[in-house]
Amino acid sequence: MFKQENRCDFILQHYREILIDAKKKGYQIITFGSYANLKADKKLILLRHDVDLSPDYAREIAEIEKEEGVRSTFFFRVQGTYNILGSKTKKVLSYLKENQFEIGLHSDAGLFAETQSNLSEMLAFEKKILEFAVGAKILVVSYHLPKKSRFLPDGKTIRQCGFQYDAGEPLFNDGFVFNSDSDAKWKRDLCVCQMLDKNERIYLLAHPVWWAADRSIRETLREEAKNGF
Repeated sequence: MFKQENRCDFILQHYREILIDAKKKGYQIITFGSYANLKADKKLILLRHDVDLSPDYAREIAEIEKEEGVRSTFFFRVQGTYNILGSKTKKVLSYLKENQFEIGLHSDAGLFAETQSNLSEMLAFEKKILEFAVGAKILVVSYHLPKKSRFLPDGKTIRQCGFQYDAGEPLFNDGFVFNSDSDAKWKRDLCVCQMLDKNERIYLLAHPVWWAADRSIRETLREEAKNGF
């Protein structure tokens, strides 16, 4: 283990170790779509990645997961700091699609919508853009900076927009212990590797940028994250 001040470092090697250790301890690591259709009562890690910044970091995480026989769900923004229709991003999306990773929408609609009706229109528009970029239907949605959003869609709105799942709905949260690495700090003040065998079902949100970016870049981004990006 790589630890610093009683916590594990955010480096790709340790991310790989977490996956290996989880599998050794009998965890099934799954996507949102897989869990929605899963009936067996097993030790599970629901693995989510919010691609807030460069998709290149997402590719690095996906390559490790592929090597370890793991699949997860990557949520992409269409109003973020990268061009979802750009050639570099589309190469990453193609890689994920070709290797059976799940792709979802990481919506910014709640940050910009002026009314509930406007929110629905923006959400549907974001979905259409991402589907065009991916070349496939997008069935699951999550929200970027939900605590700063003026509006968040309800279940009816989600279904009307053509989504099957909302990453925040009870289906994916009830019975799970949630942990996130937001701003390169663990929500539960301990690395997920220390949760293994202590929790049967874990909902893990891991942002690729915190694991794949150079340490100097991470520190700069942490400062920017305080203001939201």
